[in-house]
Amino acid sequence: MSTERFREDRRQKNPTPAEVIDLQIQAYNERDVVTFCSFYASDAHVTRLNDGAEVCGGHESIRTLYARLFKKSPDLRCEVISRIELGCFVVDHERVTGIGDKTSEGVVIYEVRDQRIQMVRILRTD
Repeated sequence: MSTERFREDRRQKNPTPAEVIDLQIQAYNERDVVTFCSFYASDAHVTRLNDGAEVCGGHESIRTLYARLFKKSPDLRCEVISRIELGCFVVDHERVTGIGDKTSEGVVIYEVRDQRIQMVRILRTD
């Protein structure tokens, strides 16, 4: 399903949490900050599990952070290596490339409620 069609049909369909995450990753890979942010609740938070620090919280903070990243990284790409789904949680092993010459891997835990990402917890090894 394309991100445009998803936005049009969102009210008529009930996408699973995994479908929401897949579309969010598609928007990330397309560096489409408007569509990317549309998958987040207005009070969503992104935190690092490594140290518990909040990366960003709320639409404006999320939009600012990812707009900067998308602009600086024209070759940005996220690939899901493996996935676990449990109720409203989606746990992905992800590989990100295109931020300089670096490849980054990590575990990302998404909590999706009411078809919006409420919380993202990131565990990175680098």
